[in-house]
Amino acid sequence: MSGLRSAAGQMAGLLLDFIFRFRVALAWTVGICGFVLARPSALSILIGSVWAGIGLGWRAWAAGNICKNVEMATAGPYALSRHPLYFGNLMLACGFGAASGRVIVFAAISLLALGIFVPLMRREEAAMLDLFGERYRQYMRAVPPLVPALRRASWGGFSWRQYLANHEYNAAIGYCAAVGALIAIHRSPAVAAGWGLRCPALMDRARHLRYEIGFGNAIKFTRRKAR
Repeated sequence: MSGLRSAAGQMAGLLLDFIFRFRVALAWTVGICGFVLARPSALSILIGSVWAGIGLGWRAWAAGNICKNVEMATAGPYALSRHPLYFGNLMLACGFGAASGRVIVFAAISLLALGIFVPLMRREEAAMLDLFGERYRQYMRAVPPLVPALRRASWGGFSWRQYLANHEYNAAIGYCAAVGALIAIHRSPAVAAGWGLRCPALMDRARHLRYEIGFGNAIKFTRRKAR
């Protein structure tokens, strides 16, 4: 049993290393394929936007509480998880996957996000241990790494100035652009058909036209034969 666990751990480690090494290329590939395969509906866009909105809010809360590499953040969302920015990113990724209306897109984006964030979290924690030593080690024992603990937390020392200094608004702009593209796909059957997506109305019309053309050709062939 221990041998199986060790082999599974090694495989997971190799997979994480592969994803992290090629994270930029994989992110572009999954993102483009996500748009191509998307079949968004009004409901999926609504669910995904709410889901992503929670992620954006969580990221904003964290960005307004952190001064990177200057002081150790432990208030606000950092009292609930050690990496609230990555948790917000994960929620954003899952939100886009849900908005796409495709399970395969949701699964691919979620797995890619975890494959990128887990190694980054480990690297950042090693750097924080070098900076803050035993203080950060005690913090690691008290606070979970990614998923927030279910307990109360203060607003912390949130600052809009710090939020802007961390350029957090870029995440909101990027997600709004992605949702805008999904809405365009949803509202424009021509775009969906051009990307090879299923559109029931267009498919029915295509079948109807094919039947009419075939029926017309049959009539012409019968007339020629009668002559």
